[in-house]
Amino acid sequence: MMKPRKWIIVGVILLVAVSLISLYLYTLSVKMKKVEEERYKDFFSSLGIQKINPPVKAKDFTLEDLKGSAVSLRDFEGKVIFLNFWATWCPPCRIEMPDMEKLWQKFKDEDFVILAVDLRERKDEVSFFCERERLYFL
Repeated sequence: MMKPRKWIIVGVILLVAVSLISLYLYTLSVKMKKVEEERYKDFFSSLGIQKINPPVKAKDFTLEDLKGSAVSLRDFEGKVIFLNFWATWCPPCRIEMPDMEKLWQKFKDEDFVILAVDLRERKDEVSFFCERERLYFL
C-alpha cells in the first residue's frame, strides 16, 4: 500500500497532466478555428466577396412578387438575405438556380430567404421557368 505522501505526489502529477492536456486541446481548437476562418475568408475573397465591417444596413426597396404582392426588403429584417438579380435568358443564372434551390431547401427554416429579382421579364415568363425548373424559393 502506498504512503499518503506518494498518493499526494501521484495526484499532483495527474492534475498537472490533465491540465496540460486540456491546455493543449484548447490551444489546438483555437488554432483550428483561426485556420477555418482564414479558409472562408480566402474563399469569399476569391469570389470577390468582401465582408463589410461594420455591417451597413441595405436601403429598402419594394418590388412585386410572382403573385402580385408587394415585397419590401424591410419585410425580411433580421433574416439572412440572399439577394440575386437574374433573368431566365441568362446562362450563368440558369446554371446557378438549382444550387440556389438546394441552398434554400437546406436553410429555409433558419431565418434564411432568397430574393431573386428579375426586372425585365414578364411574370408569366418567370413563373413558367420556375415551374419547369421546380424552383420553389421564388
